[in-house]
Amino acid sequence: MEEHFNENYIESTKYPKAIFKGKIENFDASKLTDTPQKYIINGTLEIHSKTKNITSIAMIKKQEILSI
Repeated sequence: MEEHFNENYIESTKYPKAIFKGKIENFDASKLTDTPQKYIINGTLEIHSKTKNITSIAMIKKQEILSI
């Protein structure tokens, strides 16, 4: 199914990249907690040299990063 989608619709061999550029509204990293908070992301998505405005919701929380 994925191969069919890539070959016939996305044409990933001809257009191998999709680009998203956006911002998280009212984001302040110093206010993040262990509890997920809802944020709105606004930006543009470019596929096949066509650009579309995108708005999405993300749940973001603070998480400890473990070093190796």
